[in-house]
Amino acid sequence: MSLSELLVIVIVAILLLKPEDLPKIFAKLKQIRQFISNTKKEILTHVDSNLEDAKELKEEANQMNYYLEKIIKIEGDYTGEYSVTSLKNHYTKLVKKELLSEKEEMSK
Repeated sequence: MSLSELLVIVIVAILLLKPEDLPKIFAKLKQIRQFISNTKKEILTHVDSNLEDAKELKEEANQMNYYLEKIIKIEGDYTGEYSVTSLKNHYTKLVKKELLSEKEEMSK
């Protein structure tokens, strides 16, 4: 509906309504406006929380990819639990193992 159509409807409504009905109509319009505003806020709150969740999941996926790449460079493959914590722990063990073997080679 265009603005001009809305204006025509409003003008016709004003001409047809009784003056004593105007306060009731304005009160109802105010209620509708508040309802729309509250609904908009609620929707935006849910969208924002979903965006935050998506950002956290993306960050977690990036961390997992980082550790998987490092593990595969060292080991060639990975067979274990796919969580950031387990990947990080496995990578730490590999690095420690690699450092110990380098240390042993240097001491020979």
